[in-house]
Amino acid sequence: MSVSGYAPTAQIESHTWRVATNAAACWTLNYSVAAMGALVAVVACLLVRLAMWFSGDFGPLFFRPERVGRDGRLFRPIKFRTLKHLDGGFVTSNDDNRTWLGRFLRPSHLDELPQFFNVLAGQMNVVGYRPMPETELPGGIELALSQYPHMFRQGPGITGYAQTRPEVERAVIETPSDHQTMLRLARQFDEEFAATRTILGLLKVMVVTIPVMMRRHGL
Repeated sequence: MSVSGYAPTAQIESHTWRVATNAAACWTLNYSVAAMGALVAVVACLLVRLAMWFSGDFGPLFFRPERVGRDGRLFRPIKFRTLKHLDGGFVTSNDDNRTWLGRFLRPSHLDELPQFFNVLAGQMNVVGYRPMPETELPGGIELALSQYPHMFRQGPGITGYAQTRPEVERAVIETPSDHQTMLRLARQFDEEFAATRTILGLLKVMVVTIPVMMRRHGL
């Protein structure tokens, strides 16, 4: 017998089961894709290192900037180094500081392949928000956590819902100098996605990411 104002026990148990099943499916998909991606990343590391050596670049293979991760904790994502001089700042695609290999890797986002190692380490997801430096949070980490609680609880990703949205891609193309407006728009999309994350949603983002990479636009 149900009590007025309360959902029957069966309904509560059914909802709990659906939530748990969805979470388990998302976790399985995340780490399965990450494991396959890590194998590709190992091969890519060898190829990129050889290409750097042949071009006379004997600098470090990776660039590991400090970024704001899950629940506001700082971490260091692994990326292929695409700059001649590392300063951790925001760099446009036409910057002369790019290495010759970086001119291909960065616009295509292939410099982020090593981040599959971060996913396996539990620091990132395949799908999540774009890892950001603390300087992109003018009000500080605590304020950002209160504004985007679901996004930060889910954690950063190699790709994300915002990166596949045409509104964000259009903003990147049409107003590249207005970086803060682009970031706010992206975070709104990522917060919305994180609050209602499903395995079908994750699959869709992963699939749509491929043509976005090929167009070489986006955050």
